Amino acid sequence: MMKQFEGGQSSEDRQAGWRYFLEKTTLKVGTNAAEATRLRQSDLEVRESKALEDESKALLEMNPTNGRVSR
Repeated sequence: MMKQFEGGQSSEDRQAGWRYFLEKTTLKVGTNAAEATRLRQSDLEVRESKALEDESKALLEMNPTNGRVSR
C-alpha cells in the first residue's frame, strides 16, 4: 500500500523530504486544516498523558515504595 502512495509522489517532493503518511482518524474529509491540526494535537496530548500515566502505574507496581514519602 505504501508503494502506491510513494508512486504517486513526485521525485522533487521526495528529494525535498516530503513524505506521505497514513493515519487512522475520525476526522471528516474536508475538515478545515487548522481545526484538523488542533484536533490531532489534542488527541496526541491525550494519548501521551495516558501513556505516561500507564508507565507510572507500571513502575509503582514493580516497586510499590516508589512515590511514597517515608516519615
